[in-house]
Amino acid sequence: MKNFHINKLTNPKGLKKDQYDVIIIGAGIGGLVCGCYLAKAGLKVLIVEKNDKVGGYCTSFERDGYRFDACVHSLGSCREEGNIDKVIKDLGLKIKLLRANPSSIVITPDFKMEIKNDKYETIENFKKVFPHQSLEIEKFFKFILEENFIVLFLKLKNKTFKDLLDSYFNDEKLKCLLNIFLGSVGLPSSLLSAVTAFMLYREFIFDGGYYPEGGMQIFPSLVAKRFEELGGKILYTSKVDKIEVDKKIAKGVVLNNKDKIFARYIISNCDPWQTFLKFVGKKHLDKEFILKIKNSIPSISAFVVHLGLADNFEGLNYPVGLSLWYLQDYLNIERLFLDIFKGDIKASQKNILIFFSDNLFQENKKTLSILVNIPFKKKEFWIKYKNHQYNKMLEILNKILPNISSFIKVKTILTPYDLYKYTLNYKGAAYGLAALPNQIAKTAFSYHTPIENLFLVGHWTSQGNGVAMVAKSGVIVANSIMRRCGYK
Repeated sequence: MKNFHINKLTNPKGLKKDQYDVIIIGAGIGGLVCGCYLAKAGLKVLIVEKNDKVGGYCTSFERDGYRFDACVHSLGSCREEGNIDKVIKDLGLKIKLLRANPSSIVITPDFKMEIKNDKYETIENFKKVFPHQSLEIEKFFKFILEENFIVLFLKLKNKTFKDLLDSYFNDEKLKCLLNIFLGSVGLPSSLLSAVTAFMLYREFIFDGGYYPEGGMQIFPSLVAKRFEELGGKILYTSKVDKIEVDKKIAKGVVLNNKDKIFARYIISNCDPWQTFLKFVGKKHLDKEFILKIKNSIPSISAFVVHLGLADNFEGLNYPVGLSLWYLQDYLNIERLFLDIFKGDIKASQKNILIFFSDNLFQENKKTLSILVNIPFKKKEFWIKYKNHQYNKMLEILNKILPNISSFIKVKTILTPYDLYKYTLNYKGAAYGLAALPNQIAKTAFSYHTPIENLFLVGHWTSQGNGVAMVAKSGVIVANSIMRRCGYK
């Protein structure tokens, strides 16, 4: 992977005297993209990042000569004029995207289903397996893929994905198959907002499988590099302790070293619990808003295993960016997702394994990652339990790739607590807020907040899950601030 020499601002000496136009808390994709658009418009922007690299969940790391992508395994919405495509073009990023074809493969006891880059080919694949529902399949995907978003939102905002599926199909196996991909948002169809399911299918399932040549870290690193070229500054390894508020107007931030930095606008790329209850403080918030925060439900977390394999392993023949979904009993998928969401640890070992093939082959190093949705538990629990969970996942992996255990040279395990520790996402949430209909239709966390000049960006906002939607949130917030500054 190309090493970008980003000027890391680690000494905040003198910054407290500076006046910025915008301070962004957190260098995840939403914060980076937002910062780039604002800097491009000529605003003076500072990003404060607690880690020593950018990207949040969308990062890569190395262990013993093997490179792994931490959590994000592929990108969606990279088609012409898709959300990521627009960002790449607007910012002039020189990035090469590979694309897996098929982008997803589902393996069940009854059949194998491929999601191809050609949507019509994919629809035909569904019809071949379920010929008696051919007409309904065509109508369903026409609605999902071609309906105007505003019309679709108004029709679906109070519905679950189960409501939508039941209105089209009577074949339970077909509905179960369509539910498998909900592993990307961590909810069963009976709880998942139909709007979120629509966005998942349109922007990630049918327009997915894209992968930056050189590793996932390439994307955020290029955005950060462009941000600095445009005059922006990134303050690494620094934490924000407080957002300065006066008469419900955000004025600046206080760092953990007690330095104060002032700005006209503050943008938080952090979760609402941190942003409001910690940084802002309850005394600046209405009781009703505090109650909304406390009653909000985060998404499920994840347990991720990264494996580095021996050079002579020959069983990994999948393209980079591919998602392989393996289910021993996919007819129980609804109950499985529901049990996991309700906190059943053992449900994460039963029948589903989400298997991501990174297959970078950097310097002949073969890698793969496996992931399952799992409830959040504290550090002490994972110290005792993580090897047990790993062994259960390895049992399933050996059914897909026989005898793979004997080829493992390096393993790295990320528990929900590790995800929390790295990102500080509330309860190690993997997908922002749980995409329940009431949290989508009546979200407490839009881009604008009860604190004047304080904005939210990222996967906790109403734009929801996935790198593409997070990037879009950054564009929306940047445009909102630019309008306030008089830009047209």
